[in-house]
Amino acid sequence: MSTFNLVDGLAADYKIVDDKALVHLGGDLVAHGAIYEGAGDLVCYYWNGWNALMQFVTSKKVEAQPSQGGEIEFPLELFPASCLLDTGAAGVIRAPAIKIESPHGKDVWLFLLRSKWSPGRPVLTKTLLSASHGADVATASLRVGMDDEVIADVTAPSSSFKRVDLTMSRSIATAREWGDKRQDTTVVEAVGSTERGQVGTSTWRPKTFDFEALFAFYSKLTFPLFRTFMETIGAVAGDGRIGGQLASDFISDGPGMKYSLKLSGVRTWMPNAVDVTDVTFPNGT
Repeated sequence: MSTFNLVDGLAADYKIVDDKALVHLGGDLVAHGAIYEGAGDLVCYYWNGWNALMQFVTSKKVEAQPSQGGEIEFPLELFPASCLLDTGAAGVIRAPAIKIESPHGKDVWLFLLRSKWSPGRPVLTKTLLSASHGADVATASLRVGMDDEVIADVTAPSSSFKRVDLTMSRSIATAREWGDKRQDTTVVEAVGSTERGQVGTSTWRPKTFDFEALFAFYSKLTFPLFRTFMETIGAVAGDGRIGGQLASDFISDGPGMKYSLKLSGVRTWMPNAVDVTDVTFPNGT
């Protein structure tokens, strides 16, 4: 496990006991601030620059009391982290989280990120996708392979469509809200493309990085510090231009994500013809 601790005077670590994290915290913050734990979202978005918003999906107050030396131990329910960030470093990380409320207004957050997820065999709501324009029909015949991958046999008609694309849309319903509407964070992955008049086969499976990290930071998180942390768990920095903060989308699949596989017949001047199926996993909640 790696620790990326940006909080002055905070000692933080954990060990795994009976499939739970036994968290140990120490320092003046622990002695004087209320502590909450649960499932948390670290939502990254752009509004007059890059911003980070931390909120709980579910939470409860830690009832254990710190010792006279300002140390505390308590169990935290573990689940694999879900990471969904585009190349602009906008998106969401969902993971077990802890919040320490500071009496001085500098709240502290800790996220426990572990990538070990066994999703199980995918389930498709449809096994045939078809996108049509007039008499021309593009199809994708879907099945699940021996290694739990989704396999698509795609046929592209010889006219009407410039090509036929297959994409996977991932989304997480986050805690971010604009007005009275809750926003989903969505990232689209290209799965395959078949040229006009051709047939092709594409495969898709969940992505997971191999990481285990504890990230502790003040609630006013800046982008350079966030990007440095992301590099420690496998992200690659981009050229720093708008939309290029990361070299590629950073996706590590986990529970709480929704998946939609889309077949698109691409047309030059007209809207694309599309068909969609949901993909779910037994261990996806």
